[in-house]
Amino acid sequence: MQRTWKIIEQQDKFVSVMSYNILAPSLVEQHPHLYNRGRHMQWYKRLEKIAKQIKREKCDIVMLQELEFDAFKKFQQRVFDEHGYQSIYQKRKGEQKDGLGIYVNPRFKILQHKKLDFTSVEAGERPNVAIIALLECQKTKELLLIGTVHLLWNPKRGDIKIKQLQSLFKEMEQMRPNPLIPVLVGGDFNTTPDSKIYDFLCNGSVDIDKNLLPNYWSGQLKHAPTIPQETNHFEHPFQFHSAYAPHRHNNGTNYITTSHKDSQSTVDYLFTNGLKPLRILEPKMNVKSMPNESDPSDHFYLVGEFSFGKYSGNLSLPLP
Repeated sequence: MQRTWKIIEQQDKFVSVMSYNILAPSLVEQHPHLYNRGRHMQWYKRLEKIAKQIKREKCDIVMLQELEFDAFKKFQQRVFDEHGYQSIYQKRKGEQKDGLGIYVNPRFKILQHKKLDFTSVEAGERPNVAIIALLECQKTKELLLIGTVHLLWNPKRGDIKIKQLQSLFKEMEQMRPNPLIPVLVGGDFNTTPDSKIYDFLCNGSVDIDKNLLPNYWSGQLKHAPTIPQETNHFEHPFQFHSAYAPHRHNNGTNYITTSHKDSQSTVDYLFTNGLKPLRILEPKMNVKSMPNESDPSDHFYLVGEFSFGKYSGNLSLPLP
């Protein structure tokens, strides 16, 4: 099944962005029970298919998660070098082999960047990482602040995920020259759209019932509704809009961005502040366990095209 574009608003594009958790081969080795065996799982086959997907979409900014350094270099050589892309890599701390990568079209100049890790007490003491960068459009001199992150997976530690996000957004606020500079953050947030952490991301703050265990903050584990008696307040300096909201196909079925033997859910996002989405590449419907012969990762990649301005909330327009 081919993926389809959903048109949100018709306007000239400023930037196109891809975010893609490519499923590191080292993590396949650690969790083989999650995946169907077969030739489609061989890393060299998956890498070639992923490279073709990246080439096909021709995005200005490509953000990759679960990216090992050897793959980072191969993508640079096979996909990006001929087009002059700049790149940044950040490996996770400790024994894990994967990390994050950002590739930037020469239409934009990287003015500054920072590699973050969340091993400090304030950030939750976990080996997750993020990258942030301030870009300048070479033609118009307009600025854009971007970031990519792969939050902690553990469904029971929503408290740590919020700490990681607060740490990330504090650094992004410090790099932002003024509050009018648009912001885009993409990645694997290990959080579902019906969760407290998603509300935190979109609203800039959230109040969470003190009796609600962190197990239920990210939406990966479900709970019965509660009436808050006393709450904890969390906030950050941005208000984001998810380009893929309301995370549903036109027939009402929910988007699925990741699928393997144990679960299917939406955990990948492109969040913006000061940019409005023009169109997005929808995930497939009727998702089966991934990777498979046609899908080389256990995540679908996200692609969005954006222009300057605040999201207007217009209804999706049909493709011409």
